[in-house]
Order: sequence, then C-alpha cells, then structure tokens
Amino acid sequence: MASIIRGTNAGECAAPTAYLCRTALVAMLISTTMCAAADSKQASWNRRAELKKAGYVELIGADAAHFLVGNSVLIQKSSPLDSEKYGIEIYPAVYYFLSDHTMYECGVGKEADCSVRPWGVVNNQICLDTVASCNEPTGIAIMKSPFPEKRAKSGGKIGVYVSFGHYVYDIVKGDRVDGPFFDSHVSGQPIELKRADFAKEVEDASQRGAPDKAVPISGPRAISLLIGNTFLSDDAVKPSEDQATNACPEEGTYYSPDGRVIRFTCHEQMWSISILHWKIRSGLICRDGPDPRDIGVFDFCKPATVKVIFAAQGSGAGDTMLVQDLESGNALTGYAGNVLKFRVERHLEVDKSDSK
Repeated sequence: MASIIRGTNAGECAAPTAYLCRTALVAMLISTTMCAAADSKQASWNRRAELKKAGYVELIGADAAHFLVGNSVLIQKSSPLDSEKYGIEIYPAVYYFLSDHTMYECGVGKEADCSVRPWGVVNNQICLDTVASCNEPTGIAIMKSPFPEKRAKSGGKIGVYVSFGHYVYDIVKGDRVDGPFFDSHVSGQPIELKRADFAKEVEDASQRGAPDKAVPISGPRAISLLIGNTFLSDDAVKPSEDQATNACPEEGTYYSPDGRVIRFTCHEQMWSISILHWKIRSGLICRDGPDPRDIGVFDFCKPATVKVIFAAQGSGAGDTMLVQDLESGNALTGYAGNVLKFRVERHLEVDKSDSK
C-alpha cells in the first residue's frame, strides 16, 4: 500500500531519519491484518471496477512496468477516516521509477530523505522489494488513464497506482523527486598522502602523547581533504577492486563542492539517503539541519577535523597515509572525488560561504 509496502523488518531499518523507519514499522504491523480484512470487505474496498467503468485500462506485467519507468507516483497522506477505521497511517511520499529494477521513495519537500530500492515484476505482479508484496488481494494494480498523452502535456495524471484494491494514487509524467541519483559502484581509490607531508602534525601528536598512527588534522587543510571527496565504510574496499561490482556501503558521506553533504547507508542493495548542507563561516565548517524548515539555517559550526592513518602493513604502500572522517562517529575512509557519481538534477541554491 504505497509507502507502507516494504520488504524491510523494523529491526533492520538503517534509514537516517524516523520517516523511513516509521514506514517500515507500519508495514510490519499491518501486513497480516490488512490481508485478513480484505477478503471480507473486498466488495466495498475494490475500486478497480469503478476505475474501469470510468475508462481506465489495467496494465499487466511487463506493460505495467514499462508504464511506470520514468514516471512518478504521488502518495497522499491517509484520511482520518481510513486511519481510524483500519488502524494505519500513510505519510506523503513520491515514488520515482528510475529503471526497470530501481525505484526511489522520497519524502515530500525540498531535498527530502530518500530510500532507493529494487523493484520488478514477478508472475505478472509489480513487486516492491520482495515477492511478498505481490500476493493478492494486496497486489498493486497499474491503470492507464483515458487519453494519457493529452493529460501528460497538461501535467495531469497519466494513470493511477492502486494498492490493496482500494488506495488510489496519481501517476504523473517524469521525475517528481529531489533525490540524488548515483551509480551503485565505486569508481575511485582511497586518497593516498605522504607521511613526509604531515611531519609537523605527527611530531605534535607524539609530543602530546598520542600515537602517531592516527594523526588529527584540522583547519583549512582538513577542509581541503573533505570537500569534493567521498568517505566510505571499510566494506566498500572490496567492490572498489572490481569496478563491475555493485557497491553497498554500510555507511558513507559525500561532501559536494556545491554545498551539499550527502549521507547514505545501504543494506542488501536498499539505500537510504539524506542531504544536509555545508558552508564555511569564520574558518569553521557549518551545517544545517535535516528538517526542511532548517535548510539554509547554519547553526551548527565547528572546526573541520579529519585524521590520517598509515596504510595497512603489507599493502606495499610504504609511508602512504589514508584519510578518515569521524563525523558520523565511525571511521570512514576517504576516496578521491565523487566516487559514486552523486548528482542532484534539481538544484537548491545554498551559499557555500560568507564573510561572517
């Protein structure tokens, strides 16, 4: 049922915000109760018949999938009546079907958090995440509007997305999400630095009694190592060795030069992505908050800090040092550049620095 059909257990949810975890939890709680209720209420619930009478044509299997690719489904908040009657609540969202195997689910609002997950067709049924969502009567129906080409030109709905035979949402032309697109493989290598370039920092760390194998770097030098680079958890190392392998890093951050901080997690090829923004103020790196109301409000400022560590022994790297970002609380290794090719096609203007 729109944003509540999920293949993720609530205990496994690794999304960066409560929104994504909440939808997974709702799915777990209602998946069985709705199936049981649907049989006895099928006559009152099933709206597909009335849609067909109105001229809608139901698409099956590959035809339905082809109709979805490149288009968006607009999920509306459940009505108070439905929420009270069926004990569920659906939150506004947008689905964008990027290809025949990848879809985005994003919250509503500028640069809202997104989950990116697999979908496809199994036994002529549209499946989101798993085949469990294909079982009737909770299956998804795709119905094409009368005169869809004419409606598309005027920005209207070209069809409807029906779940549980009852909940109807508009399908509209094109991409309606502000989610960042990316390539799901790592196309770069870890940043490599020479120990000789950090002799002063190594000496300072030793004088403070800190081990020189993990040397903190702060200030402008740290900023230059952060901005424009990607930081990934250690599980991304293996895919980076095989460019054809899809990466699924447990955690990562990309500091875009255009002022965005893209944070992401991945579990079984299901990605969760959130976007913050950065700017430099009085030599400090400042970030805004994840709430849409806080976009552009840079209240959290602190010195930029990374650490450099020796490359693993036996790697043949000699005195090579690697960069790590500790912003998330976990040590993420720095890769040069935008290694997942993140791109946001709808740009939100955020100044990257000011004179304050």
